[in-house]
Amino acid sequence: MADKGEDGRDVGRGSNLRTLYGVTALQLGSAFILVQAGPKLVMEKYGPGRMGSALSTLNQMAAGAAALELVLNPLLGRLSDQYGRKPVLLLGPLSTVLLRSLVAGRPTLTSIVLGRVVAGALLASYVTTASTMVADLESHKGSAAVAGATGRLYASIGVSVVVGALAGGVMTQRNAVLPYRASAAMGAICFALIALFLRETKQGAPPSSQASSLLDLLNPTKFIRLFTRSYRLGVLAAVSALQQAPVWMGDMWAVHGAHARGWGPPEMARFQAFMGLSNILSGVLCGAVVKRLGSEMFSKTMNALSIMAYAGFSVASSSPIVYASQVLNILPMQRSSAVNALLLEEGAAQGMGAGEVSAYKANLIAVVKIVAPLMYGWLFAFGQKRGMAGLPYASVCAVLLAAHAAMSTLSPEDWKATKQKAEANQPEADQCSNCQDEG
Repeated sequence: MADKGEDGRDVGRGSNLRTLYGVTALQLGSAFILVQAGPKLVMEKYGPGRMGSALSTLNQMAAGAAALELVLNPLLGRLSDQYGRKPVLLLGPLSTVLLRSLVAGRPTLTSIVLGRVVAGALLASYVTTASTMVADLESHKGSAAVAGATGRLYASIGVSVVVGALAGGVMTQRNAVLPYRASAAMGAICFALIALFLRETKQGAPPSSQASSLLDLLNPTKFIRLFTRSYRLGVLAAVSALQQAPVWMGDMWAVHGAHARGWGPPEMARFQAFMGLSNILSGVLCGAVVKRLGSEMFSKTMNALSIMAYAGFSVASSSPIVYASQVLNILPMQRSSAVNALLLEEGAAQGMGAGEVSAYKANLIAVVKIVAPLMYGWLFAFGQKRGMAGLPYASVCAVLLAAHAAMSTLSPEDWKATKQKAEANQPEADQCSNCQDEG
């Protein structure tokens, strides 16, 4: 039996969440420390006169990582449901150690691309699995609690953004290879902490109970099941994908900052740090705001604020306008948190495991991550020739308007009924999936 506090709270769950937040900050920090170093190394390989080619390569790297996610996510999601979250979580820091060390020792374009694609795909899987662990620990409290705990997970990622961006900016100015060495060391520490201190949150089902062929597990189109199980599940999945589309601009932020505002690594590092601070604040406040507004009002209000923020980004020709727009976008950085929590609940109501739903959603997002960087890169090149370099940001407004339209098709009852339906239809074994710490 896990230890209980005086108020009956499960101390084991709380300590496991804090451990998860800490190792996630470290693992994501190993990626954010490369925010300036990766684009700089690629641009150095192409030379100053071939910025378009460098941006194309950077976007293709992001698309390649997303394509690999399409293949890996169904397999890793099923494995996390079957054998536990922890083994899948360890793949992220392991790939960080191996692939960042490769670039640090031999910084060729090939090693940079390989590291970005493979480590990027497994990093995304790490975040998906970590989010599923949060749901394992908090789902018994309801969707608002899951959204709040997930917000705190992303707040820990915000810490890694701040520290990683500032430290990476300083190191990149000295030598763009230095952040890769630091990233490999952070990955090694993260691997050790997860292996030694993070406890499993999901009891693995016997392999025979979820047997599938390898071909079925590697099927990259299984996310379509999100749209065939129920109307509500399909709408929530579509909204989640559309609301997250603005995030996947790849390295266009760095290239656009250098082109439109003359930003170098120090300016980019400061703005990345400001984004990280925004993410921390957004993550900390998310749960309370969801509880106060409700899932529907929260999702629609944050979506509307994001539209206004990206409209500001699209016309920003100076740093003050960029920062003012980001201030407007602070709370909306968690705009999809309530929808994602409801998505897990509706998936449970349809008899799907949390890892399975998370993997299918991650696969859907992977499709967006393939298309979005290529689309944004094309829009940037198209707009740059016509004096409209902010065109990619204007397109984000259209994407978020589509998300708003999709949300409007759900009735107030649809927003409220998901939890009750999940509890009514959830198998008894699944209801106890979070009981490992309680003996």
